Amino acid sequence: MQVMATPSRAEADRLVVKLKAYTPRVEETEVSGRGRMYRVRIGAFATKPEAEKFLRSFNGKTGSKGLVVASARP
Repeated sequence: MQVMATPSRAEADRLVVKLKAYTPRVEETEVSGRGRMYRVRIGAFATKPEAEKFLRSFNGKTGSKGLVVASARP
């Protein structure tokens, strides 16, 4: 689940601290036309429905607007 994408590593790191209970991680990537981006992501889910269920709960508890994404991580 992705919570934020930002060109600022500092901004991503601040969010990681706020969401530490969810064990977030920052994934760095190059985006064509936008440069380097830092994605704050949470979790690894076996199925999309499992991720969507977690997302509804997470959004309700935190007021965030995360989204389910496929991760490039193995």
